[in-house]
Amino acid sequence: KLRIPRNWLQPVVLDANGEYIIDPDTNNFVEFILPIGLIVNQDFNIEAILPGTGLGAISIPLCMIGNTGLILEATGIQIDLSNTSNIVPATEDGRSDSFKGIFIEQGTIVLPNSWTDCQDTSSTPPVIIAENFLVGSKGGVSGTITLVGGGHLKYHFPNGLEVELNTFSLTFEHSSIISSEITGFLRAPAFVGPDGQAV
Repeated sequence: KLRIPRNWLQPVVLDANGEYIIDPDTNNFVEFILPIGLIVNQDFNIEAILPGTGLGAISIPLCMIGNTGLILEATGIQIDLSNTSNIVPATEDGRSDSFKGIFIEQGTIVLPNSWTDCQDTSSTPPVIIAENFLVGSKGGVSGTITLVGGGHLKYHFPNGLEVELNTFSLTFEHSSIISSEITGFLRAPAFVGPDGQAV
C-alpha cells in the first residue's frame, strides 16, 4: 500500500447533514494499493510491471485535496512508463509504443458548496467528472471533462469579479478540442450596463 501524507490528501467522512468533512481521526490516512512487479531477463535487464501492464489498476478513495474543500476520487488508473509496449487505452487512442503517461477511467472532483448557487440541499452537489482521460507524451490529452450536479457553479473573486458556469463539457483528442458545450457568464463590477447594474 501507498500511504499519502494528510497535508496532501485527507480522508473524509459524511457528517449529519450528508456533507463530506475531514476525518477527525488523525490516525487515518488515504491509502491505496500500488501493484508493482519486476521482470528480469537473461541479460539482467529490469523492467517494471505497472498497473495496466499485467497488474490491476489503481483506485484513489474519496479524499480531500489538502484543505481546499475539493473532494477527489479516481478509479481505473493505469500507468505507462515502457518504451516498447503500451497500456491498452493508449493503443486504442493511436499512441505509439514509446508513449509514456497515465490513464484515468473515471475521476471525480466534488466542489465545495460555497461554489454553487443551489439552494436545494437534497440535490446532487456540483461535480467535475473526467472520463477515459489519457495524458502523456506522443499525443497529449484525450478524454472528456464534464460538470454535472445541482445548481450553477459560481465563484466570487476578492476583486468583485464573478464567474458562473451553467453547463460545461469538453472532449479532447490528442490535445485538440473536438467537442464542447459551455454556457455561463462573467460579471465584472467595474463595468455597468444602461440600467446601472454590473455586467
